[in-house]
This record gives sequence, C-alpha cells and structure tokens, in this order.
Amino acid sequence: MKKKTKTPGDMLLEQIEKNKTNITAASKEMGISQTAVRLVSLNESRITTSLAVKFSEYFKVPVRNWLTAQMEYDLSFYDL
Repeated sequence: MKKKTKTPGDMLLEQIEKNKTNITAASKEMGISQTAVRLVSLNESRITTSLAVKFSEYFKVPVRNWLTAQMEYDLSFYDL
C-alpha cells in the first residue's frame, strides 16, 4: 500500500495558516495572481520553479522543499 503523499497544496495551505494570512493577501504580497495561488492550493496547478522561488522568499521555506514536494506528488501517480 502506498504512503499518502503530502501534496504541494497541503504544504502551501499549512504555510498560509502558519503565517496567519490568506490566499488573497499572500498572493498580493508575492505579486502572483490569486488564481495561480488558489489553483496550487487545490492541487489543480503545479508549483513551477518561478512559483517555488516566490513561495520560498515569502514563506522562508527553501525552494528545494517546494520543488521536492511537487516532484514527490507527481511521482505518487506512478507505480514505482
């Protein structure tokens, strides 16, 4: 049985909650469209390198963590 992978959206929502902010405020402060942030939070859009950099700068979480979360989520769809 596969281990449930924490999704990039879960990670994003945890950081939003931890920083006592919301998607609207965070997206505005990062200079990213609210739609882009919301789609990542719903796991309907991937965390790109440029988004990972913005998230890293804003939430003080290393870029590598964001990209690793996305990669592990992507790989969870394969029988490896």
